[in-house]
Amino acid sequence: MNRNKYFLHVLVCLLFTIGLFAFEAAFLPFVPDDSPAIEQMGQYLLAAVSSALMFVFVLAAGSSPYRWRFAYFVIFAVAAFPEYGYYKALRHFSSSEDLANVIVGTNLDNKLDAIALYFDRTALLPCAAFLVLLLVLNPLYREGLKNIATVLITSLFFFLATAAFTNNYYPTAASQAFYRTIVGSPFTLHYFRQAERQTIAYRSEKKPVNNIVFIVDESISGSHLSINGYSRPTTPVLDELAKQGFIKNWGLAASGTTCSITSNMLLLTGITDLPDTTGRVSTVPIIFQYAQAMGYKTYFFDGQMDNYWSLTDSDRQFVNVRYTKQSFKNGNDFEIDAEIGRKTREILDGSTGNFIWINKRGTHVPYHRAYPKSAELWSPVYFDDPSPTFPNAAEEKQAYVNSYDNAVKYNLGLFFGELFADGPNKDTAYIYTSDHGQNLKDVPLEAAHCGSSPIMAEVPLLLISGQGLRVPEVDTKYSASHSDIFATLLDLMDFPDGERPIGYNNSLLKAKNSDSLPRYFYTGSLSGEGMRKIPFEKTLVASRQRESH
Repeated sequence: MNRNKYFLHVLVCLLFTIGLFAFEAAFLPFVPDDSPAIEQMGQYLLAAVSSALMFVFVLAAGSSPYRWRFAYFVIFAVAAFPEYGYYKALRHFSSSEDLANVIVGTNLDNKLDAIALYFDRTALLPCAAFLVLLLVLNPLYREGLKNIATVLITSLFFFLATAAFTNNYYPTAASQAFYRTIVGSPFTLHYFRQAERQTIAYRSEKKPVNNIVFIVDESISGSHLSINGYSRPTTPVLDELAKQGFIKNWGLAASGTTCSITSNMLLLTGITDLPDTTGRVSTVPIIFQYAQAMGYKTYFFDGQMDNYWSLTDSDRQFVNVRYTKQSFKNGNDFEIDAEIGRKTREILDGSTGNFIWINKRGTHVPYHRAYPKSAELWSPVYFDDPSPTFPNAAEEKQAYVNSYDNAVKYNLGLFFGELFADGPNKDTAYIYTSDHGQNLKDVPLEAAHCGSSPIMAEVPLLLISGQGLRVPEVDTKYSASHSDIFATLLDLMDFPDGERPIGYNNSLLKAKNSDSLPRYFYTGSLSGEGMRKIPFEKTLVASRQRESH
């Protein structure tokens, strides 16, 4: 082999690799997590190894026989497109918990919608450049299988090692990030572990005389509810109940995270100490265990999924009755939450001693899936067929908001209208929140949630109580968060403070304004992969100021 020819071949592959990293550094910059400085140094050392492996991959592809180059191209392109789309939506490459959310936390409609909404044509550029490279470089070796196997196995072991011994977060090429996430997921997905929950020794000798309903909505922004002062009448049922004195309202609360699956896991466990490097999210007691210990019959209503997406297999023993999306789907997706409301009211009207967790179907993007065309009050709307065009960004944003407000008013009106058809049940306490808020083109992200903007963490937090309950006077000026809900539920159950095996945050039944502390929310993996702890108030003010301009 001509040494000059070989040197030129290596140089071309090296320049392509450098160009790829430069291109992605400009358009897809890496955002450091909140790790200590020494760990961030380690991230960049791993990045150096990852860069070397990327160069080896490119060199092997450009040196292989032509019949093997298609395989290299497919490996590159199949990984690049989803990662570019993910970055377009959320400003970071995928993580293990993102993969879990895709697999178990979204239905088929959500997956197809995400592909359509967040497809990024920018990925065509590196793919086209790689294809040109593969077409113009002459093969250097006859052997193809051995080379590609060596490259893939080496990369596999590297990704396995980074997942097993680090937080699996470091700068890398988009195509590598895709396979890093897939390979590393078994090491970092704590909620896939079938670990046993910590037991609760205490058992109440009294039967509960009340009902507790915990409602976790989907994608409801607290700032778009008229009960929180929004200009449009999006929550007329709640507005009326508030006038009648049934509602205690903490206004805009901070969600634990901005993603559905992680938010729900924190609500289920009451965990606030993150990152969860030891997998406590799969071992500490969940709220259903406490409810059973106090003698409640436990229900889990899911308006989104038919599979267990937030509970592990071993958690099923703590749910006495479970209803899934299919249970409520009476031929019309728009009516799912209304059916949940009817079923809940039916249970409450006939008995006490029930603990009901509701995951509503809610208003997931695209919002037109949450209401029929006949319920369109504000127009023009963003989601339509055919898709409309808008002369400027301001009108496009307004149409996006119109779609969302239509969805919120219709969905909440139907659900609460059915749930409170006869008013709040006299023996029942209802807590209402959402898993996260929404980015309605307020910040320069494509995704509606799962990002780092505090607008995505704006959620409602209400306590609705029947006339037969003795609920203490509460201070709704307290700065509330998702982290306060677990202890509130325990207090509503009258679960003794001294019998709680672990400590929790404040209860909304006891917290005063003077107890308020700066609020935070988290992005990234609960286990620490790309995790960031973001101040809620400070960054929210900054985001609202940018939006007003």
